[in-house]
Amino acid sequence: MEKQLSGEQLNNLSEADLLIDQGKTHFEHGRFEEAKACFAKALEKRNAVLGEDDPDCAEARHFLGLSLAETNAFEAAEKEFVRSVEIYEKAFYDAHYNLAPVLMDHAAFLMKAGEWEKAEPLCARAQEIFSKTLNGDHRLVIEATYRLGIIYRKLAKYPEALKLFVKVKKAFEGPYGPTEEFKYLEALINQDQGKAKEAETAYLEAIKGFEHRRNLPRLADCLRSYAELLKSQKFSERADEILAKAEALEERAEGLSFSGALFTSTLLKA
Repeated sequence: MEKQLSGEQLNNLSEADLLIDQGKTHFEHGRFEEAKACFAKALEKRNAVLGEDDPDCAEARHFLGLSLAETNAFEAAEKEFVRSVEIYEKAFYDAHYNLAPVLMDHAAFLMKAGEWEKAEPLCARAQEIFSKTLNGDHRLVIEATYRLGIIYRKLAKYPEALKLFVKVKKAFEGPYGPTEEFKYLEALINQDQGKAKEAETAYLEAIKGFEHRRNLPRLADCLRSYAELLKSQKFSERADEILAKAEALEERAEGLSFSGALFTSTLLKA
């Protein structure tokens, strides 16, 4: 039987919900200190009423961890991510959907810090959970797969990365999937391994995709990488032509609104 909450406790939970919403708004607008204060206060109120092992407290910890990480308080952020996962595991089970967003966000900040080995198991676990709990073409499945591919490349686990791409190929080659992003990453992986022919094929497919999407910043990035491949193959004149095209695209893209997100909701299923 559930414990009956008092009017004051219900009021505290309502205030906590409001603080979470305010914190999300601050976070979305880059006001991370304000977001951190909101999430910390919300966590305090939820803990007092529900106890530290309640899933609602895990949610608040997750958001607090994100804000701490954005303010470079990485140790404190890691503690919140780890504790959030522990609470969800205790309340549900170790492959419950709620764990995956926390694991992926934790992995993302480790990636940003260049801690690829620590990020790998977290991202792999998130990718597996998303794959089992969501449709194969869901944005989060594809994004987690892409991030795991990046990690594998950084750790020189090239066969694992390419095998991963084959596994979800149908999803990212669908009408909503960012085929070009995976092709670009595939090109880089092949280039790392000295497979120039395979790399060029993947680059050309990626370039075609970026042109179709009219994603000028990413197209310019891809062209620059392709030019590096051409230079390494002694095709300097052609490489210079590609570089000139990339520079022209960067000038055209200057001042345009671009979120930097590789997997936007306009291209993928939510």
